[in-house]
Amino acid sequence: MGIFDFFKRKKEENDEIALDEALNIKEINEGEFNGQMNSEEVNENTFNYNFVIDHVEEYHNTKELSPEELKSLITGEILKVVDKSQNFDSMELYSKEAAKEIGIENISALTEFLYGGISKPSYLKGRYNGLGAWPTAVKNAVLTILYSFNEYSVDELLKIANDKSANSIKAVNLLCKMAAKGIEEDKIIDSIIYIMDNFSDENILSTLGFLSQVKNNNKVLKTLEVYFKKYIYDNNIESAYDITLSMINNVGTFTREQLIFLKAVALSDEVLELSLILKDEDGEFDLSSVSEDLRLKAALSFYSLHDKDEEINSKLLYLRDNSLDIELRKYLTEILG
Repeated sequence: MGIFDFFKRKKEENDEIALDEALNIKEINEGEFNGQMNSEEVNENTFNYNFVIDHVEEYHNTKELSPEELKSLITGEILKVVDKSQNFDSMELYSKEAAKEIGIENISALTEFLYGGISKPSYLKGRYNGLGAWPTAVKNAVLTILYSFNEYSVDELLKIANDKSANSIKAVNLLCKMAAKGIEEDKIIDSIIYIMDNFSDENILSTLGFLSQVKNNNKVLKTLEVYFKKYIYDNNIESAYDITLSMINNVGTFTREQLIFLKAVALSDEVLELSLILKDEDGEFDLSSVSEDLRLKAALSFYSLHDKDEEINSKLLYLRDNSLDIELRKYLTEILG
């Protein structure tokens, strides 16, 4: 059988990709190959919030504070978070401490620091020196403190998500993490689905990835399915690939059609029948212009789900032994042996 013959055949019981039952999977994480981020050099687009929410505690501050005293309090707490946060885990810890000091009553005042900023103190000289690193660090600290207020900051984060600033997509990420923990889930999902229509194409794709964190939510899955179909009909194969991973991570299982799609992206450069990947749909999708980088990612994603396919394994083994990219060869040696 030729390397692409599988895609030319109709679905049969004995096809090479036969799924007797859906298999549980772990999150597909391409970041493992791309390396780890330096926590002080994260930029506006790469900062990731990976915290566990505790929505039992309520943080109050009922003291009578003048505007100057409140500004000093909030500034000091933000700087503590920036100073002491060497990694994402420590940022969570110090953000919770900051939320306790600031109090629910002062959430709006805290948010103002997303737009006004703070001057870098002398004791942080030598840190956060990259282009935009300091204002980004301050904004990240403000957002993580807001996140620590749990359900009490949902409305504030929704305002930020909808203000079309550089902070919007970060707020969406945090809101989705809250929803994934059952905090204001319906309100958050309905709001994000509504406001994302106004996002840029890049931020829509990021938002769909964040939404996939909210498991067992029919609205989320339906939204992912709608966008997958849209990207396929637009022949936007790269975005369709990203949404495929989001759907798999959301449900925790994969379908036969999704596996076929990943294999097709990895190996085929032909025009294939749409019914292979979308049930009862007529038409075609064109894989002739798929980049080699995307083909590699699709092959790795396929392998993480189904590591017994001869053609996918052959492609990865060839790259392991012959790629000019030394880091790729090392990575493939680790996963393939």
